[in-house]
Amino acid sequence: MDRKKRIGFIILVLLFIGLFIFIIRMQSDFVNTDLSAETTLQLENEESNTTNHSKNEEKEEEKEEDFNQEDEIEEDLPSTMFVIADQLNVRRGPGSDHPIDGMVSHNQEVQVEEVEEEWVKISIDDLTGYVNIEFLAEEADE
Repeated sequence: MDRKKRIGFIILVLLFIGLFIFIIRMQSDFVNTDLSAETTLQLENEESNTTNHSKNEEKEEEKEEDFNQEDEIEEDLPSTMFVIADQLNVRRGPGSDHPIDGMVSHNQEVQVEEVEEEWVKISIDDLTGYVNIEFLAEEADE
């Protein structure tokens, strides 16, 4: 029995030594960055700086397109739409982080006042607020 304990102890010590060596090696690899990795990062930074100008131009063009698309969406929306969700929260502002002022029900008719990205300002009776456009349709469900 003593011999089995010694063999088990030796195996356990060897495993801990192996784990210790592994940890030290991984730390040294992590701390000592390779020169080629630094060179690669520098090259990537230089490339990104040269393409930055063209990316900025592309972003400005995308913003103009988005603005034009929002105008088209707003023009295309009818003045009256219907709720397609079972219950839909009407919020104080455009976004789910705004407080809820009321609710509208399925197939309820709402008046569209304005569009702000994916949020639509609606009014119904004495309630005015914002709902997400994906829960509105031009026709009522049957």
